[in-house]
Amino acid sequence: MGGAIQNELLAAMPRKAYEALAPALVPVTLVFGDVLYAADAPLTHVYFPCESMVSLLLPVEHHFDV
Repeated sequence: MGGAIQNELLAAMPRKAYEALAPALVPVTLVFGDVLYAADAPLTHVYFPCESMVSLLLPVEHHFDV
């Protein structure tokens, strides 16, 4: 990941913290409808969106999504 840091959260990190994390950062391509996290599944990855928006849907009572 060369050049300017495109994710605002990563860009706000102290430089040394970012440099420690940077070797583990891997760009991925996602398409509309990809599920990043499934309910009750363990987290295996953390995503830092650079050129997208991610929506979070939560199941609530009466089978509505929020």
